[in-house]
Amino acid sequence: MLSMSMKKLFFCFLKFFVFFEGKESVISAISHVGDWEIGDRCQIGGRVGNIVYIGPARFAPGEWIGIVLDQPLGKNDGSVDGHRYFSCEPKHGLFCKASKLEHVQSTSLSADTSQNNPFCKEYGFEIGDRVIVSGGKYGRLRFLGNTDFKDGVWAGIELEQPVGKNDGSVQGKRYFACKAPYGLFAAASKVIRAPEQTSAKFKIRHTKTSALRQRSGSHESLSSIGASSVASSRISKYNFATPRSVHRPFIISSARGQEDLFKAIQESLKEKETHLEQVIRERDLERNEMAALSSRCELAEAKATQLESAKTLVDQQLEALKVMLDKSEAKFKIADGTVNDLTIQLKEKEDALEDLTFRYDEETIMNAEMAEKIAELEKKTVVKESRSEDTTKLLMDEAEKTKLQLEELRKQCSLFEQERISVCSEMKNIWSAFNEDFWELAKLLSPNNAVGCMDKSEKETSDDNCDLSKQLEANMKKLSNLIGHNKTVKKSVQERLESDKEEIKNLTAQLEILKKSMDDKAANISQKDEELTVYRATVDQLRNELEKVEKSKAKLKETYDALEMSNNTLLTNFDHLKRKDAEMVEKTENEKKEHNTEVSRLNGELRQVQNDSIQLHEQLRKMEIEKAKLMELQESLENSNREFLTNTKSLESQKIELEGELRQKESEKEILRSSLTKKESELSSAKSKLDELSGQIDKLRVSLYEASSSDESLKKELELLREENKKEAEAHIVEVAQLQTTNESLEKDLLTTRNNVQSLENMHDAMKNTLGKTQFELEKLKEDLSFSQQELIAEHEKVARLQQEIISHVSDMEQLQRLQREEASNHAKIKSRLESENDNAYQKLRDLEAEKEILLKEKVEMQKEYTKVEERYEALTQSLKGRVSLDSDYKEKVRKLGAELKRLKVEIERLMAEKENQAFDLTVTTEKLSELKQEYNTLAASLNKLEKERSDKDAELNVLRTEMMKINDENKNKDEIINLLKAKHDTSTVDLTQNEQYEKEIDALKEGKNQAISQINSLKLEVLELLKRQAENEGIVSEAKQRSALFVDLEEEWKKKEDAYKQEIQKLKVAVGKTETDKIEEMKRDISFLNSIIAEQYKKEKDLNEQIAILNSLPADEIMTELQRKTTDDIPLRLYCDICEVFDLHDTTDCPTQAMDVDEETVRKKNKRAKPPARPYCEHCEEFGHGVSNCSKVQTEKPKSKDYTF
Repeated sequence: MLSMSMKKLFFCFLKFFVFFEGKESVISAISHVGDWEIGDRCQIGGRVGNIVYIGPARFAPGEWIGIVLDQPLGKNDGSVDGHRYFSCEPKHGLFCKASKLEHVQSTSLSADTSQNNPFCKEYGFEIGDRVIVSGGKYGRLRFLGNTDFKDGVWAGIELEQPVGKNDGSVQGKRYFACKAPYGLFAAASKVIRAPEQTSAKFKIRHTKTSALRQRSGSHESLSSIGASSVASSRISKYNFATPRSVHRPFIISSARGQEDLFKAIQESLKEKETHLEQVIRERDLERNEMAALSSRCELAEAKATQLESAKTLVDQQLEALKVMLDKSEAKFKIADGTVNDLTIQLKEKEDALEDLTFRYDEETIMNAEMAEKIAELEKKTVVKESRSEDTTKLLMDEAEKTKLQLEELRKQCSLFEQERISVCSEMKNIWSAFNEDFWELAKLLSPNNAVGCMDKSEKETSDDNCDLSKQLEANMKKLSNLIGHNKTVKKSVQERLESDKEEIKNLTAQLEILKKSMDDKAANISQKDEELTVYRATVDQLRNELEKVEKSKAKLKETYDALEMSNNTLLTNFDHLKRKDAEMVEKTENEKKEHNTEVSRLNGELRQVQNDSIQLHEQLRKMEIEKAKLMELQESLENSNREFLTNTKSLESQKIELEGELRQKESEKEILRSSLTKKESELSSAKSKLDELSGQIDKLRVSLYEASSSDESLKKELELLREENKKEAEAHIVEVAQLQTTNESLEKDLLTTRNNVQSLENMHDAMKNTLGKTQFELEKLKEDLSFSQQELIAEHEKVARLQQEIISHVSDMEQLQRLQREEASNHAKIKSRLESENDNAYQKLRDLEAEKEILLKEKVEMQKEYTKVEERYEALTQSLKGRVSLDSDYKEKVRKLGAELKRLKVEIERLMAEKENQAFDLTVTTEKLSELKQEYNTLAASLNKLEKERSDKDAELNVLRTEMMKINDENKNKDEIINLLKAKHDTSTVDLTQNEQYEKEIDALKEGKNQAISQINSLKLEVLELLKRQAENEGIVSEAKQRSALFVDLEEEWKKKEDAYKQEIQKLKVAVGKTETDKIEEMKRDISFLNSIIAEQYKKEKDLNEQIAILNSLPADEIMTELQRKTTDDIPLRLYCDICEVFDLHDTTDCPTQAMDVDEETVRKKNKRAKPPARPYCEHCEEFGHGVSNCSKVQTEKPKSKDYTF
């Protein structure tokens, strides 16, 4: 009872599964794109490119293919209506349907890349191979080599399913191109080549309920299903056979496992049956093709009979050839006389060899002399190196001394600054003390006034007080004089300090200049060291060259001995001599090349030496200029000291001059105002002129735009004419190729006929064969003699070359000696110049030290004067204090003097205020004058700008005129090109007649195609009958739907075969000129190849039938035990990442380093961007901006075929 209930449940589940899966059956799973994949090469209307995008689009319903064209013949850059599908250069992108595309063979490219890639040979892969990655992932090898994200050899794979990590780029660098989640990188050692199996002709999309997707790694193979496929036979027995007793119980662990098993069995059965049906259909097609081939064989046999008739004509030509042979016999007799002449030439060759030996001895003597000269040169170079080392040491010592002197000067400068700061602070303290004493005096005078008012009785002592007041006034005058003198001294001290600062700055600048000169000298010394190393290298190279010459000398000796032996055995060992002579020629050529390179190198060294001498001369000039500058600086310092004294006198005179300048500037201001008004009027007139010019320019631009639009239309017409010419040229090329093939076939026929003639001659004329042998031997002797003559000439040339090389070597050595002498003289000159420059530098330093001592003396004198002033000030203050402590008689006089002092202070303050006001007025007037000057400058600049703009616009007008002339010339040239194209078009009409003949042949093939279509229609009717018969069974409905879908695929395949037949037609057109014998051989090869394919198909059929029988014989219990054993016994492998080199974290395929970075900007754009409004598009013009209804060209032009590309 339990088993019966389980059976019922199983059948109900099957019915529900068939009903549910009807919507997502194989029909819906078949891709509308066909067998196209991303990265495939394709062709559309003569335009070739790569597939980059496959999927839906917004601009039209259905699936579209995005192509990146090799040439700019597209319509976009990967985006349509503001939505981007892929990215490429403008005019390289194109969208079209799969039916419009044609395959392009790209095996040459992959072969080239695999040949260039060294890792392909190492690992046994080729770019484009189908491989398996660890984990059972299938894909195509797109990259093999080193990467930036990790060391080692990595394989870039484009997976068949979207299970990858990137789009072929990692960390911003692209290694190959594929769709976003299809790219994966794995270690090359972990990649395995996949077995080459015939992939399915259609693509099946599995649903979410598919057990194959959950259990098996690849749902396209039969073997991956495992034990689940075994149960198909059991289910078919339960469904379609009569009920019978069950021998074994059907044990299932759980309902979920049972459902999964049933689903797996169902899908495996469907896949097997579809595969078998496909194989049967392919076999039927192959049989039809065999029948067509047999008909072709019969045609070939008929043509073979025609060839036999052609042989009779060849026999007639044989007789004409016999006459030619008689003439050749007469020529052989003449050749016998030439043999005697060659023997005389052999004797002359022996005499020439003796001359060679004498020349060889002379060369050995010259080589010995060369060796002695090189030894002398080496000794001289050693002496020069020792001298150069001494000079470098001296220069380094001098540089260190100058550095020490510079440091000492810096220290002295810092001391000067400290002293200056201390003097300034002391002056400030003295001035503050003086102010305090002055205010104390004022305070003492104020109480004395009050006491004088109260003591009226002391009027009698007024006469004495008058004397004291006079003395006080004299003392106050002295005080004021001292204050003024102190101020003047302070100013002079400050000015001297400032001059000292400037002098220190100048000294530091001079020191820096000296430093730079020392650095330059050090750089020159390093350059000289490098030059010495170069010269040493040249000496070593000369030694090597001597060794080479000696080696060549030894080789020449060997060749001389070989030549003597060869004279004795010329007739016996002639081939051996040939090889040796060839080797000698190669060696001499190599030596000649080496000698030429050495000569060029020596010339380059000569040029370098000349350049170095020029640079040294320039450096000497620079040093002399610097010396003159230093002398000028000294003179300027002296002049500045003199000017410092004169400036104090000239300041007073400048005040008077400034007042006069103020009056002049006021008058100039009025003149400027009047000139401003004039210039404003001129500006207004210039602006009006500019407006007129701008209007003229706008008119010219409009005319230019009209001309450019007309040019664009002409360009479009030219492009169309060029395309037509290209097509005609291609047709002409095809015709030329056909003619070439016909010529080749005729040449082959002639060769065959000649071979036949020779065979007949051999059969009929045995005596002529003996004559041919003698002729052959005579020809050999002739060739031997000619070779010997050529060898003698070559040896003469070798001897002459060697002599020239020896002479050139001698001249080179002499040039080297001259160069070394010149370098020695240059070194001496440079040394003397450097020494003189160092002496000048030392003298400058001494002068600076003398100036420094003078400044120190002046500083000491200033300090002495300052101490004297302080002593006088102290004496005056003490005398004032003594006078204040006198009797009250002097108090009234002091009071009067205080009042007068106050009055004088008020007047001084008033005068100071007036001076400040005058100074403020001066500053205001100067500011106004500066503003007026600025305005004047701006106006002048604006006028200059206007004039420049005017000149620029005139230039632009001239350019536009020249461009107009060029455009007119181009239009004339275009008219001429159009006339030429018309003439070519007239010639192409002649070719059309030939094309009509080809079209007749195509029509015949089309009739064959119609017959095949009728056969397909009959097959369709049979399929419909089968569908009616199988409509009773609900489980078989889905299979019938799948078969109907397969027939749709067959139609698509038939279209493809149609294209293939068209290609075959083109091949047949090319093969028209071939000989019939070649065609027969090709047909036989094709037949043998097809027979082998049929035999393989029969073997595959037998294997499949055996597998099906084995699967039917297995019970269900064994399947369940195998499944449980696989799930329980499989030990999981440890995860390891080849990039991170870490266990148990993640696999190489799941590594985050090779994951594709998401572009944040694109995400933001997608989230925030609003959908743009629909743009009108004209399918007639293939342009945006207007619709078909508003197109002006629809009415004027002829209707053309619609282009379904974007």
